[in-house]
Amino acid sequence: STINQFFDDEKFQNYRLLGFEAGQAIREGRKALHERMDGNPTLAEFRTSVEAALDDEKLRDDVSWSEIEMKRMIKDDDEYQIVRATVLAPSPQASSTATAGTSTDPR
Repeated sequence: STINQFFDDEKFQNYRLLGFEAGQAIREGRKALHERMDGNPTLAEFRTSVEAALDDEKLRDDVSWSEIEMKRMIKDDDEYQIVRATVLAPSPQASSTATAGTSTDPR
C-alpha cells in the first residue's frame, strides 16, 4: 500500500526520485512554454511557431511537451491571453530559488 513506502527505504527513495524527476520535467516544460509564449503574443502566432518548429527537422527535438499540449488545449485567444499572462508572470518561487541556489538530485 502507499503507506508502506514510508517504511521501506528502497520504495521511499524510488518515490522520492520519481517526484524529483517529475518536478524537473515540469520546470523544464514551464521554461520552454515561457520562452515560446514570450515571443508570441497571440494564439495564432503561438500555434504557428510550434508548428514551424515541429516541421523543422533541426528544431523538432527541442519542442517541449508543454508547448505541444498548450497548442492542443487552448481553444481561443481570450483563453491564450489568460494562460500567457499566468505563464509570463514572475513566480514568487523564482526569486527565492535564484537566491537559494538550484535544487540537488536526491540520489
